[in-house]
Amino acid sequence: MTHLFGIPIDRLTTILLVATLIIIGLVALLAISNVLFFKIGIRNIPRRRTQMLLIIFALMLSTTLLSSVLATGDVINTAVQTVAVYNLGSVDETIEGGHGALGTFPDGVYYQVKDLANHDADITAVGAALTEHDLLVADTTSRQVRSKVTALAIIPDSEQGFGGMQDDTNARRHLTIAALGVNDVYLNHTTAVLLNARAGDTLYVYSQRWPGQRYQMHVAAIVGDGGLVGELPFLLSNIQTFHNIEHNNDFISQIFVSNRGGVTNGVDLADLPDFCLTGGGAARRNGDGASYRRTTTPPGADVSLRGHRL
Repeated sequence: MTHLFGIPIDRLTTILLVATLIIIGLVALLAISNVLFFKIGIRNIPRRRTQMLLIIFALMLSTTLLSSVLATGDVINTAVQTVAVYNLGSVDETIEGGHGALGTFPDGVYYQVKDLANHDADITAVGAALTEHDLLVADTTSRQVRSKVTALAIIPDSEQGFGGMQDDTNARRHLTIAALGVNDVYLNHTTAVLLNARAGDTLYVYSQRWPGQRYQMHVAAIVGDGGLVGELPFLLSNIQTFHNIEHNNDFISQIFVSNRGGVTNGVDLADLPDFCLTGGGAARRNGDGASYRRTTTPPGADVSLRGHRL
């Protein structure tokens, strides 16, 4: 627990300690200056020991109950936060919008945001990807099938600021999107478990958006949950792989933002790095913590970007 009623525990402890010492000092001063009243006040303690013990027990019990309530609330808050972190990875904010079924917009927007982030100390990383939801993935090697898989076709090297990717079988081995071939993919640990997949397996990927078509892919490695992905089923590839499938070059559907402060504290800064993109690349802060909105639309796109606080 770090806060109580919005007050930091360290500060609250100091305040309460000082207040307690002041009260004890005042009581001692009154006892010294009024010895007779002090003796009258304490004379019932040895006379009614059972009542005294009952009062002490009641105070201890109430303190224990109050501490338990606060501790339970802290445990629940930590559990929810942990689940969210593992599900969402290291991403504090996403920028998305655009047009079409995938909500795409030009990748030039990513480079504008990246340039803006270079001048903002609160933003530590910016990444971008073309995201395909609700894919059906069949592993021909293990003969397992999984639906509701999300494909994250990432712009090479944009994943590095989010902790990169570690081989699930060898944490010391760092993997990159740039190392993937056109039809190579990484599976995160969750997807690999669901498909009983291993590096070297052959996959077929299906989507309702590609009726009568399937695409063969090769599992290059299994990566740990984290970074740009959490514990949800994800398939990761070079963005060119899905550009070829969609016949839609130079377009993305999501921009990811990671704020300073670590995995759990970075979201507290989600109100700060809010800005509007303009056609010329200039920006201004909204300051409302609610959304990113384009003030003008760049050539060739009709995009309204929204930054969602996670």
